[in-house]
Amino acid sequence: GDLSNLPWNTDVDGAHDAWELLDDSANKINPDTASAYVLKSSELDHEQTAAVELTMYCETGEIRFDYKTSTENNYDHLNFYIDGVNQNNSNVSDYHAYWSGNVEYRTQSFDVSRGLHTFKWEFEKDNSDLCEENPKDDSCADFKDTVWIDNISIPASVDTDGDGMPDSWEAAHGLSVDTADANQDNDDDGFLNGVECLYDTDPT
Repeated sequence: GDLSNLPWNTDVDGAHDAWELLDDSANKINPDTASAYVLKSSELDHEQTAAVELTMYCETGEIRFDYKTSTENNYDHLNFYIDGVNQNNSNVSDYHAYWSGNVEYRTQSFDVSRGLHTFKWEFEKDNSDLCEENPKDDSCADFKDTVWIDNISIPASVDTDGDGMPDSWEAAHGLSVDTADANQDNDDDGFLNGVECLYDTDPT
């Protein structure tokens, strides 16, 4: 779907630009999916980044997404961060950990622990242009200087009462999963339950 169902942040601190949401129902950039939308990084100059991020309370599980790159090989990268840690560096012996070059859609997954997490996708361009200097390099053939992500799956928590606080967090702290109580201050400390959930502090 589009970006309206999840709390996406398209104005990421430090990034020069955001990502574009494209209607993929006609172009089928990702031919192996029924998804109608795909996220595409914006056009960038050298030494710039484009980023989009999502902060959610998760259950233990995996985050999964498809990615495609069409960039200068080993120079301009798609990076993926969990809580500020670049996951691409977790296995540098794997060529595709660099997430660059002309790579058709692949599925990537990472383990996620229970709790509040911020996920960020970033397209990063370096300070040179290999293809201007070496136009016959194989990695320069038909590259579009961009990256795409699609089919994002996150082990998000259930929120039965729709108050913005996950059932698992409410149950763990003695709050009702059937009563919208995010605007209450159960421990009278000046912080509403919803704020305590955001910072994962004890509301009772």
